[in-house]
Amino acid sequence: MEKYETNPRLGRFVIRDETKTIGFGKIIGIKMMTKDELDKMRYLKKQEELKVQSEKSAPIEKEEKKLEPPKEVKPPEKSSKEETKKILKEEAKTEPPSSSVKKP
Repeated sequence: MEKYETNPRLGRFVIRDETKTIGFGKIIGIKMMTKDELDKMRYLKKQEELKVQSEKSAPIEKEEKKLEPPKEVKPPEKSSKEETKKILKEEAKTEPPSSSVKKP
């Protein structure tokens, strides 16, 4: 980058978003930053990013607080082998055998 007055070719810029031009201009001045100024700018930028992240995560925490505790689920009662066989026989009666299904 150079000032437009110094080098017109390097003193112009274009800002594009994919194929759309959203800005263009000439560089009229360049400010050189000291290391301390650069570190301060990076620190402030990092603080802003952390603030945005905490704002994004805040609604999630609120939603989690609204959730009710899970209800107690009773384990199924133990059935005897005879009851299991009876249930399987009843299910077999209601389902058609696979050989009776016609294939297209």
